[in-house]
Amino acid sequence: LKKGEVSQAVAAGNKIAVALVTDVIPAHPSTFAEVQNQIRDAIVTGRSQAAVQQHAQELIEKTKSMGGDLAKAAKSMGLEVKTTPEFDRAGTLDGIGSASYLGAAFDRPDGTVFGPSTTPDGTTLVGKVISHSTPDMSQLPAQRATIRDEIKSQRARDRAALFESGVKEALVKAGKIKIHKDVIDRLVASYSSNS
Repeated sequence: LKKGEVSQAVAAGNKIAVALVTDVIPAHPSTFAEVQNQIRDAIVTGRSQAAVQQHAQELIEKTKSMGGDLAKAAKSMGLEVKTTPEFDRAGTLDGIGSASYLGAAFDRPDGTVFGPSTTPDGTTLVGKVISHSTPDMSQLPAQRATIRDEIKSQRARDRAALFESGVKEALVKAGKIKIHKDVIDRLVASYSSNS
């Protein structure tokens, strides 16, 4: 759109939105003044993440020096200690989220300290494997159909993704689809500079 033009109406939830172009600023390299706050925030974030990772490594080392007592080591460093109930790979844990953030726990022997792991909300975790539960094989016949259906649906999703990729590749080779990398790069750059 050009300056002064109005966009088509777009549904935004239960509302309708339109955009009015008040100004058009051509693409240009950002000045230092425009990105100064972003640079400062990136440096602060990077340094704080490095400090948290270092603190987590110190916790792991302290735990090892205390004979594997994670709770005692954490308390001596003024950190919070939580014990989760039993969970499986598909589980969700209060305050943590998906059990996939603790994936190392499933592959390590009892008593092993693992981590650090970081969750999407920025929480850094260090854990200790307390015990493993053996699966109840008597439940397998009852869950067989569910497991089979999950595997079938995963394979169907994989086949669909491969098919889509193959069709796209064939259409690009045939010249029916053109990917304008420079336009994509400009769009990505405009969104990343606005965030």
